[in-house]
Amino acid sequence: PLMFWLKEATRLGRLVGHNRNQATHRWLIQSRDVGGTIWPRPQPPCLGKATCRVVCTPSANMATAGQGIPVTTELIRGVVFDMDGTLTMPTMDWKKVRSKLGVPEGADILIYLESLPQGSEKFGQAMRGIREEEERARRDLELRAACVETLEGLRERGVEIALLTRNCDAGVRAMLEMMGSEYGGSGKPLFSQVVTRSFRPTKPAPDPLLHICEKWSFSPRQVVMVGDSRDDYECGKAAGATTIIVRTAYNAVVADDAHHAITTLDEIIPIVERRLPASAKSSAQP
Repeated sequence: PLMFWLKEATRLGRLVGHNRNQATHRWLIQSRDVGGTIWPRPQPPCLGKATCRVVCTPSANMATAGQGIPVTTELIRGVVFDMDGTLTMPTMDWKKVRSKLGVPEGADILIYLESLPQGSEKFGQAMRGIREEEERARRDLELRAACVETLEGLRERGVEIALLTRNCDAGVRAMLEMMGSEYGGSGKPLFSQVVTRSFRPTKPAPDPLLHICEKWSFSPRQVVMVGDSRDDYECGKAAGATTIIVRTAYNAVVADDAHHAITTLDEIIPIVERRLPASAKSSAQP
């Protein structure tokens, strides 16, 4: 049975990994045989409740981005945004946070916090420290230029929008409240999906992005991941989505790795428009 599943995985595409934390316990396959859609198959008996993903290798429906990275030409149906440093201006001093919490160099902050014994003095100090820094960041919260206009422009073109962040629920609420006041109370939820760090595993794992794609019933190749960090890029890349990185003073390397690199959020509109149906483009015209 094991060889059967591995051979079928090889035939359909490229096996990229397993995840034992997926709640759906389905074998999700993105296959060139089914046009890149996600569809359930009987799970391999050798993997138990694992989720096995197969993503297609570049084929006839793949183009090449400016950096020479294969990017699909499928129509875009959804755009997923990171929050801190992408939709908002950077307000967290991560070097200070690491020092304050005692996080070892190179270690993931969230994973480090989870590794501390709950109820211990060290755990309590670390949690108080991260809450203090996040509260300060919320007080200094500032939307990035063209944020609202870009989100409105995507919605006018019929594109679904989601938020995927490693921030906490309180941080997301603060940003949504700020956006709500500038939106003029349209009454329609701005993001059709919101995923915070309460979802496990979080970025850079592809799981939260694949979760959003499944909720939308979109293939990852029909989705764009927009962020400013290596975590955002790795999440989008592993899921099979198009990646866009907002250039900053500290992310030149990852910006060059992404399918597209931008300096302002409104640059997303023409990138997305090139892969929208004609009807969506015309409906956005004044």
